[in-house]
Amino acid sequence: MSFVQAGLRPYPGFSMKRFRLIIFAIAFGTALVPPVPPPSSGSGRWWNVYFTRPGAAARKGAVATPEEALCRLLGGSKASFHGAFYSLTLPAVTGKISEAYRRGVDVRLVIERSNALRPEVRKLINAGIPVVADGNRALMHNKFAVIDGTTVWTGSFNLTENCAYRNNNNAIEIQSEELARIFGAEFEEMHEKRVFGNRREPGIFPLLSRKYYVKIEDTPINAYFSISLNFLNT
Repeated sequence: MSFVQAGLRPYPGFSMKRFRLIIFAIAFGTALVPPVPPPSSGSGRWWNVYFTRPGAAARKGAVATPEEALCRLLGGSKASFHGAFYSLTLPAVTGKISEAYRRGVDVRLVIERSNALRPEVRKLINAGIPVVADGNRALMHNKFAVIDGTTVWTGSFNLTENCAYRNNNNAIEIQSEELARIFGAEFEEMHEKRVFGNRREPGIFPLLSRKYYVKIEDTPINAYFSISLNFLNT
């Protein structure tokens, strides 16, 4: 269909030859852009962001997915891996968790109770990994991990094949001991004290005893954890 047939008027000086040259230049230039390599722990920055690739390209690509990045972190863990996950069934991740545990890494997990009896989780429990199921009527909908007390992993990414290969999800990895202590305190509250979504922090001066703010270089970060209001679930 020509511009005239479509009822459109080309701007003065327009030529189809010039238009084709512009399209070719854009396509050729895009093809020359190199793919972004997967970030590594030695990338020199304190954060990395990852996105899933749903569909046919889910298992291909030069840019790391959340699954690949988390497996890398697990493979490089030396002291501890403490994770709170709504669901955990992704074979690659459960395999890396088992490997880390066998290497002597302190692996501990908190899982939403409705997903805690899945075969993949039971296999980890049978291997000796301490797994705590939440005791709250509200969902334990966290998706975070603290690795070696220095790295925080969090985002929308559930550790399932659905979320890895069929849904759009994201994850962020942040290198910060300060932030790791904040997430670590939340994890310990669930795993050791069996407190899930408390309405207020314990103690006389809770705002002074618990920290939720850090500044990494010039970037302020606030970490918030939701409370549980059981009456909303009746």
